Amino acid sequence: MNKGLEIKRVVGIQGRRTKTEILPPSQNLVNCIIPATTANTKRKEGKMRKKWIFIGAILLALVVSSGVFAYTYTTATATISATAVESNFAEVSVVDTANIGTVMGKEVRNLPTDKKLFEVKPHAQYTGDLVVKVYLGNAGSLSYAYQHLNMKLYLENSEEEADAGHKHQLLTLDNGEVTFILKGQHGITCTLYLDGGSYSTNPYSPLAWTPGYEVEPQLFLEVTQR
Repeated sequence: MNKGLEIKRVVGIQGRRTKTEILPPSQNLVNCIIPATTANTKRKEGKMRKKWIFIGAILLALVVSSGVFAYTYTTATATISATAVESNFAEVSVVDTANIGTVMGKEVRNLPTDKKLFEVKPHAQYTGDLVVKVYLGNAGSLSYAYQHLNMKLYLENSEEEADAGHKHQLLTLDNGEVTFILKGQHGITCTLYLDGGSYSTNPYSPLAWTPGYEVEPQLFLEVTQR
């Protein structure tokens, strides 16, 4: 038997069980549903209002802070002036080549003194300090001819020359390099001298020396800013 549509209404809750009752057909179905629908609508409207308030707060923050973000891209340009001088900070030139003379086997001799090798001239407008290095470029080949080769060098107007006890720098087959310092020598020519030293050659005639030997030292001078 078809009982028709039954309408139930919640009348109470006991523990985990919900008590309901069946409404008689005489009760209006619409009247039973409307109150619940109205409550749900109000809750949804409340949530929507909160969302719009949140979105409005974000838009307001963007409007207020947009001026600050734009300001960070404001730039200005400054030019640091400079004038180019058509010259190096120092000029280097070769003055002379010291002559050791005739070299024979198993020989011990002194090197010449007071012989000009290079000139270094810092530019008059350069106000910094300079480092002057002298290299022995062919030490390997020289070692086939010499047991030892000691060259006493000094640089005019250098910090080393001002110190009487350290005026000379000794350039040998072993170290291959010496260093001098120039301070405040703007526009002044500073001369590098060979000022003595000694050598001893290998035993036997040069005909018995290792092929590829050389007897003439090759010096290279380098100037850098300190």
